[in-house]
Amino acid sequence: MAKTKIKNTRRNKRLLFYCIVLALPILQFLIFYLYVNIDSLVLAFQHYEIKDGALGYNVTFAGFSNFINVFNILKSKPQLLENSLILAACELLIGIPLALLFSYYIYKKRFMGGWFRVLLFLPQIISGTVFVIIVKVLLGEALPYYNLPNLLDNKVEVTRFTLIAFTLFLSFGTNVLLFTGAMSNISPSLIEASELDGCNPIQELFHVTIPCIFPTVVTFIIMIFSSIFVNQMYLFTFALNNDRLSTIGFFLYQQSQAKGGGLVPQDATVASFSTLSAFSLLITLILFPLSLGIRKLLTKFGPSAR
Repeated sequence: MAKTKIKNTRRNKRLLFYCIVLALPILQFLIFYLYVNIDSLVLAFQHYEIKDGALGYNVTFAGFSNFINVFNILKSKPQLLENSLILAACELLIGIPLALLFSYYIYKKRFMGGWFRVLLFLPQIISGTVFVIIVKVLLGEALPYYNLPNLLDNKVEVTRFTLIAFTLFLSFGTNVLLFTGAMSNISPSLIEASELDGCNPIQELFHVTIPCIFPTVVTFIIMIFSSIFVNQMYLFTFALNNDRLSTIGFFLYQQSQAKGGGLVPQDATVASFSTLSAFSLLITLILFPLSLGIRKLLTKFGPSAR
């Protein structure tokens, strides 16, 4: 009887501990996502019409008509989704592998590895806006034939490549810093054991290092997928306004700021944003299960150090 009571007490203490730990993130979700966005969630299913000869609006239930408008926008502007997916694919297939290779080079303390670590992190120390100004001056003065605004007319692909390369470059330092930090936590005895077993550096990278830091890799992959529809590819910072280069994130920013054009009329009020609210809600409904599913698949089928 006494042992059962002790077990119940321990179980209750564990349950209380878990509830306390989960209370903060749940409270943050309820306040900073659900409560803050409750008007936007409701707005996605509403339709506003200006009253005839009177101030105010007639509010009606719109059903899913705002969501149909979103699909019509994506159908009429396929480049929005295309550019967003291209950028995410480049971050996933180019940015992360290159960051892993450079991080491994620095982790193994090869020639000038420490210098590369500092150099690659410099873009994070300097403001991204300042870096854009530097790049625009270099392209406009040192290489006038490569001036981005002038390329938009006939060489959109070159401009897109430049913007993607710039986006990858600015995030590269953070990726390298975090990957090298994760690699530094690998047990030296594990590395020594692999070397005694005859592993060369490439085998050590794929069979020891990456499995040990794979949770960090999973985090970066999830971040890339979760930012597919919000990444603006620095179009605003470069002051480039071209439909052929626009991403979904930049399009949403443009439409929310527009006056007398796009989805927001000249007399824009909160009542004008029904379609934008539906757009944002649809993005959430897509990305939330997608992020959870990707995390589950990578955790289940990805390499493990165990």
